[in-house]
Order: sequence, then structure tokens, then C-alpha cells
Amino acid sequence: MSTRLPQLINGEFAESKTHTWIPVTNPATQEVLCEAPAATAEEMEQAIAAAASARGEWAAASFEARAAVFLRAAELLTTTWRAPVNRPPRRATLEISPFVVVVGASR
Repeated sequence: MSTRLPQLINGEFAESKTHTWIPVTNPATQEVLCEAPAATAEEMEQAIAAAASARGEWAAASFEARAAVFLRAAELLTTTWRAPVNRPPRRATLEISPFVVVVGASR
């Protein structure tokens, strides 16, 4: 069995109550890297409510503050996460813990 990713809802990781898992594949090799939960209706409602409540804070943040979020993600992908992301899939799956990026838009 491959690694099962937790959900990130309202800033907290949680195990899903779902019985359905979606394979996450490497598009170059089609190798399954891990599985993501097919959220339940209740989990989807919680995620939508959390995103809606965070929207105002994100929209009110300055351009610089929002840019900093994306620049930090870029920094991680070019430093700390570069080697694990670029490794052949078999080694990468053993060394990468669940890495979740949540991107919000104000429009």
C-alpha cells in the first residue's frame, strides 16, 4: 500500500473518514507516488467553510505578504525540497513526507 496523505482543513491535518482514495501519479512514469483522500461531503463542507472564512484575511493582506507566501514555496522547492522532488520516484516516495500546498485566490 502506498502512503496516504492527510487532509489539511482550516490549517490542521486530519485523517479522512473516506473509504475512497485517489492515486497520485508521476506524470512522467505513471508510477503511483501516494494516495489522496476523496473527501466526504462533510469534509468538503468543512474545507469550503474554512476557505471562505480565510478569504477575507487573504484579500486584506498586502501584496508583499501574499508574495512572500509564494516566494517561500519557491524557495522550498529550490532548496529543501529540490532533491526529494527530483529523485527517481522509488527513492522519492520513501523520503517525502506529505507535502501540501494550499493556494487561495481572491477572485
